[in-house]
Amino acid sequence: METIAWVVLILFLITVVLWIYVIADIFGGAIQGSGRKALWLIVVIFFPIIGVILYFLFGRDEPRRVGGGDRPTGTDKNNL
Repeated sequence: METIAWVVLILFLITVVLWIYVIADIFGGAIQGSGRKALWLIVVIFFPIIGVILYFLFGRDEPRRVGGGDRPTGTDKNNL
């Protein structure tokens, strides 16, 4: 019985962390337009698990780039 409690606790903590991440991402500018932000906040707050899944599938305007986006890295010979 104790193992089940740990599994439930870990799943709960993962859900809370993802929920907080999505809310911060919405406020951080991943979505343009106040109407869309308000709609996603309502969905994520009132339906936490389904809302987080839907947000990751459909909510973001564009995927974020890893490594800083369009900044030159200094290794491109054409930038000299």
